Amino acid sequence: QREGEPHLEASSVYGSLEIDRASTISIVLHNNASPLYVPEELDLNRADARSITAELESSDDRIRVLSGIQMAGTLAPEENETVQFVARTELEDVGIYPLQLRLNYSRLSKVTAEGDDSAPDLVFSYEEVSFEIPLQVKVVRGPRLELGEVKGEATGGKEATLELAILNSGDETANDLQVEARPLPPFLRVEDEKAEKEQGNVDLDPGSSYP
Repeated sequence: QREGEPHLEASSVYGSLEIDRASTISIVLHNNASPLYVPEELDLNRADARSITAELESSDDRIRVLSGIQMAGTLAPEENETVQFVARTELEDVGIYPLQLRLNYSRLSKVTAEGDDSAPDLVFSYEEVSFEIPLQVKVVRGPRLELGEVKGEATGGKEATLELAILNSGDETANDLQVEARPLPPFLRVEDEKAEKEQGNVDLDPGSSYP
């Protein structure tokens, strides 16, 4: 990288791929350009990365990137922009897998003066730049909810209370979990207003159960 030229990098990657589910990967683009210590009117924004496009690619056929090319606009030195991609994996094993981020942008390469020396016309020339950044993404099972232990017995013609335990057997937290039991014939549901009010959204960590 030369002084005063744009230098794009992927400063952060957020998100993971859940097996058999579409997942979102967020990538923070950063222009780590070295600033030119010249008056602003002479800089001409040479360190800006313009018309940025980003494309996420996978060399593994088991990881399919569902999103197309993302537009990231223009980044001046020290500025950030986040691009998001949706991908789906058919992998069976959790772990860390490689992806490639292809970036394209244009930069101001040359400014020339033409015409009358007393009032010249400035001609701006731009150069197209394309390169790839290797990334790593984590593949997880995600939250997996299962019906665990059932406590209580039901007797015909009488009210009964049944306690159902929901188990998260996955490796990610199930956020804002809402649990509602819907009986099927011949069972009928008796509303419990107090219980309904006490029951709210919960976060269920891996290996834990509710209630």
